[in-house]
Amino acid sequence: MLKPLAIIAALAPAAAQATCGPHRDVAERLTQEWGEQVIAAGVYEHSQTGRLMMVEVWAAESGSFTIISRNAEGTACMIVSGQMLTITPLKTGEEG
Repeated sequence: MLKPLAIIAALAPAAAQATCGPHRDVAERLTQEWGEQVIAAGVYEHSQTGRLMMVEVWAAESGSFTIISRNAEGTACMIVSGQMLTITPLKTGEEG
């Protein structure tokens, strides 16, 4: 399945075929075309710029998933997408 390429082609201008675009456009595409929704998010510090960024994990009941990174300006970049996502519950101290 060429899902990442479909999103890239729809979001990126012809002159700059990047894996980035406005977050609202990426979110709309993931929701409407792939049935994905955010299932996890977190903040991290970008290793080269030192800026705080957000990472989002999107997934659908079908098992498809997409991981994106977004900056404070609202640009989202796809990191990876795939199939057969399995979610493993966190173990508590009592379970370990």
